[in-house]
Amino acid sequence: MKSSTNLIFATTHGSLWPCKALPFHALVAVLIMNGFIPKASAQNDHFGIISPPDSATVSLTKGAQITYDFRNNDKAHHIHLLIDDVEIAMSRKAYGEIATGALNAGKRRICVSPVNTNHTPIGDKQCITVIAE
Repeated sequence: MKSSTNLIFATTHGSLWPCKALPFHALVAVLIMNGFIPKASAQNDHFGIISPPDSATVSLTKGAQITYDFRNNDKAHHIHLLIDDVEIAMSRKAYGEIATGALNAGKRRICVSPVNTNHTPIGDKQCITVIAE
């Protein structure tokens, strides 16, 4: 059985020329390379811990509400929240908020770490320091 070649006609500066039909993914690649479709950023502007900012002062009794974003880490199964290197919570969402609860007074190191299904850290761990008063 002989396969037929689909020809389409492309235009360049008003002239037509025949070319083979491209698979969809190849067409998208050509459009991206020629600037017709913008490239996606490898990392968004708010990757990791979004808030609170590093060195923020937080309440002793209320703690902090940590907003995080690990959506561009496609290997992450879930995230772990650590305070002073002790895991205190986890979330199955790649983006969201998680509360620390009450904190001991002083400087506290808060980290959010993406992990795989075996709870093994897979990089991109983000940490901030807060001052609990």
